[in-house]
Amino acid sequence: MKFTGIPLGSANKISYNIRVEQMAFETAPEGADLALELVALRHQIDSLELRFSQVATAFDQTEYWDREGSNSAIDWIRFKCHMTSTAAADRISIGRHLSNLGKASRQWRRATSASPI
Repeated sequence: MKFTGIPLGSANKISYNIRVEQMAFETAPEGADLALELVALRHQIDSLELRFSQVATAFDQTEYWDREGSNSAIDWIRFKCHMTSTAAADRISIGRHLSNLGKASRQWRRATSASPI
């Protein structure tokens, strides 16, 4: 079988390629945009959790929580930040260990400060 059609010129090839690329973007699977947003949100939450841990550890070193009538920084964070005791203790513990991690924590901070998208 012999092709008897007119070959596409350069302009037609470019136009065809653009349309194909547009179709690829227009037909993204349902939920793809939500998936990207979830990843971006998790990244922001992780960065905030890191900062929360650092601040919680510094707060633990003060006596403010005692002046407020709490038994500990964990107790104060639990009540004021609406967290469980375990979660508050985890935040302080993580903050304490971050300073011991040195190079690894600096690398992690750099990695989490970069946008995932």
